[in-house]
Amino acid sequence: MWLDHVTVCGYYLAINERKRVMNILEHIISELHLRRGEWKAIAKESGVPYFTIAKISQGVTKNPRWQTVEALQGALEKSKQAA
Repeated sequence: MWLDHVTVCGYYLAINERKRVMNILEHIISELHLRRGEWKAIAKESGVPYFTIAKISQGVTKNPRWQTVEALQGALEKSKQAA
């Protein structure tokens, strides 16, 4: 049935997968709020522009591309391990 799927970034995802993606995004936003002074370094490490990070953190960009989410997640994890 089509009601158990949603479209995210042009892909069909099951509801459970969408919830997992949203949990990851919520975690990234939370980390960005905590590490606001590090956004320039996170932008450099992830390859995601500073202003895109700001828009995601502020909720202006509500549905970033999956590649952006992955890049931010990787950069945040890497910088956390280095600390």
